[in-house]
Order: sequence, then structure tokens, then C-alpha cells
Amino acid sequence: MRKYLKFILSIIILAVIMQPLIKLNTADKNVFVPLYNSEEITDNWEIKDIETVQQVQIIKMYKQRVESAISAIISESSNNTEVTDISVYIHEDINKKNFGEIHSIEIKLIGYLKDTERIKLIKEIAESLEIADNKITIKITE
Repeated sequence: MRKYLKFILSIIILAVIMQPLIKLNTADKNVFVPLYNSEEITDNWEIKDIETVQQVQIIKMYKQRVESAISAIISESSNNTEVTDISVYIHEDINKKNFGEIHSIEIKLIGYLKDTERIKLIKEIAESLEIADNKITIKITE
């Protein structure tokens, strides 16, 4: 009797597990709806709009990654400061040769840093981002 009970329970459990897969298979085949349907895009202006949106998103993500890398370096290097704002300025014109190059970085901190610590921090950030030291400015408020 136990064998039959185990067999029936295993079939029920198998059916419960397989139910979402069976529904997915019989449902509409287009499960993932694309952001832009390529068949509907016929106008060249729409393609340019999509490319512009993508460029803006890429630039935004790049700036966020640079900002998070800088704040990680600062948190590792300095215990008596806190980052309040990081502004990353890059060349955003995709048609230019220097697209994506960091133009300047402004870092605002709260706390205290000696001049030697400030110079060391600037050099550390510049080395990690592979940019010149003079492109980085740190403003400290106490």
C-alpha cells in the first residue's frame, strides 16, 4: 500500500512542478515583448531616436560606474571623510575622436584631509582611471 501511495504522491508533485511549464508552452509564443519591434520601425527618424536614447543610457551608466569606483577608492583610502557628491564630466559627442574621455571630475567631501593625503588620493584616483591628475578636483567642507 505504501508503494502505491508514494507513487501517487510523486505523480502529483511532478504535475505541480510541471504545470507552469505546460502553461508556458501552450500560452502565447511571444513571452518576451521587445522594447522596439523592428518590423514596425520603418522611419529613419525612429532609428535615430533609439540610437540617441541608447547613447544617453550608455553615458549615464559609464558615469555611474566611474562615480562608484571613485567612492570605493575614497572609502578605502580615507577614514575621516565622507563623499557628498561626485560629478564626472566626459566628452559626450559620439562623432568626435575623444568620445567617452573624462574631461574633469569634481569630488565633494565632508571631513578633514591633509594636503599630502589629498594629493595622494588624487593620484590614486587618477591612476585607477588612467587620467591626468589635473583633471581631478577635491573640495572639502568640514
